[in-house]
Amino acid sequence: MSRPALLAAALAVCAAFPASGQTASDVYLVETTQDQLVRLTDLDGDGKYLSSGEVRALFYDDMLGANFSSPRSVFARMEGPKPVLYWIDTQRDLLFRATDDSGNGRIDLGEESRFRLISTFDGETSPDGLAPTADSAVWWCSDAGQALGLFRCIDLNGDGDANDAGESEKMIDGASANFVGTDLGPVPLDGAALLRLASSNNVVIAYVQGDDEALMRFERRNSDADLADPGESRLYLNAAGKSPALPQNADWANGQLRSLVLPAPGGKGFVYGKLCYLCSRDEGGVTAWYFATNQPAGFNALNTLGQAVNGLVYRGVDLNSDEDLQDAGEVRLYYDGSTTSGAPFQIDQITGLDASPEGIYVGAIDQGDAVVHRLRDTNSDGDASDAGEQTFKAFDYATFAGPSPFFIGNPWVWDIAAAPNGWLQNYFQDSGVACAPTAAKPILGFVGDTHVAHPGGIEVRVESVPGGMPAFLSMGSSTTSWFGFPLPFDLGAVGMPGCFLYQNALVQMAAVTTGVGPTGGVAKKSAVLANDPTLYGVDMPLQWIVFDVPTSSFLFSKLGVIHVLAP
Repeated sequence: MSRPALLAAALAVCAAFPASGQTASDVYLVETTQDQLVRLTDLDGDGKYLSSGEVRALFYDDMLGANFSSPRSVFARMEGPKPVLYWIDTQRDLLFRATDDSGNGRIDLGEESRFRLISTFDGETSPDGLAPTADSAVWWCSDAGQALGLFRCIDLNGDGDANDAGESEKMIDGASANFVGTDLGPVPLDGAALLRLASSNNVVIAYVQGDDEALMRFERRNSDADLADPGESRLYLNAAGKSPALPQNADWANGQLRSLVLPAPGGKGFVYGKLCYLCSRDEGGVTAWYFATNQPAGFNALNTLGQAVNGLVYRGVDLNSDEDLQDAGEVRLYYDGSTTSGAPFQIDQITGLDASPEGIYVGAIDQGDAVVHRLRDTNSDGDASDAGEQTFKAFDYATFAGPSPFFIGNPWVWDIAAAPNGWLQNYFQDSGVACAPTAAKPILGFVGDTHVAHPGGIEVRVESVPGGMPAFLSMGSSTTSWFGFPLPFDLGAVGMPGCFLYQNALVQMAAVTTGVGPTGGVAKKSAVLANDPTLYGVDMPLQWIVFDVPTSSFLFSKLGVIHVLAP
């Protein structure tokens, strides 16, 4: 099929059934070299993020100097019909909430709001961990500054923030004495050392460093603002065995699982490998938890037995429903990417971890490059160690096709979050400038879902144009060349100053603007994208052109690009 025919066919009714594919989840990177959020989207359904356009900036506030944004933890969840993004800004002590209202696949300035003014209401701090719970709350933790401990906030009045009275609670005060339950009774908890969080339903798991180096389980079981009632705070997993007051997991205690005790540099004492990257997912009605070490490869990654502890990912399931992972057989090694593993795929240093239904995503640094790996237990044996169960370097900073959102130097991934393919992704992107003979310029609009065969389809529109006028949706295949002329083409050369042709105009779809007045008109075209595998990952550039009959002038919209996605 010719390219023009292919573009026209794309806007046909979908086929009766979707094609199968291995489309990967969206992955959001907390990238701290540029201090931005980056979105990885598998546009072409190959299970990787290496093709053109699959790596794009999701949020960058362009604030230079002392008040620059410094994101840390991030997650996305559905709130009603809309996906919502949350992230912690550790530089300005803020918790942000954002929605992609424009549908352009990024968070534009103004689409983010300050969900919790942490520095104003809680004090200057160093917020790190972040997790949602099923009751619509957001939990965060801090291990430095004035606001030490674990916090829970929730928007009770529906105004889009948690800054009103009664909308935030300090569940654990890190400056006070705290205790956690164990099988041997309550023991002190270092409430000032909570580092990272993960959640499942209304349960929050926290990695606590400092004196404990262990994972704790928290669940708010009544309406008071603490976690001091029976069952609300419990030791969940003690792998390192640092604190003698905390019982150690049975399999780590008996040597079945690799020791996380490391000789301290200089041979004086010991340090402990941290299972500080954590996430969860539902697996057939059972909650599985995943934990990963943060130790970098090298001599200092060897434990006291000479085994490396870098690149380790564990899976845990509470087999006896006693609300911990301390019993024999409840935790097993999911993937050994250490330098002493002998595995063909090794992981220099893990820098992020999250789970989706089709994989466990591992953010990492590999020989100085930021990468993302995907692990999948395809044979249901409880690990991802078998051949074909690893997609290494699904994203690789050193090899992905442009354009690149990294403008300073090698990116550093602080954390990652996975979300279903199609939540906050680049269905549509606009750029360039619009033109009109008056100050009012055409506004390009888009709504919908660009997965092929998605029943909701898409709608492309132009607004703020004269009513009752002929309009054309012009679609092409290139934004670089038009009949040998380079694009964009300055239409001032043909008597339309300030106007540009941005695409090579292979297909024209006619319409008539509705509405009245010089700016009250609207034109729309809607369709369901045909389920044609040759469309997967295709970029479809377009512009609206409106002819204003009374003034005999043309109005051109900005450039829009539809990113067609595999099912």
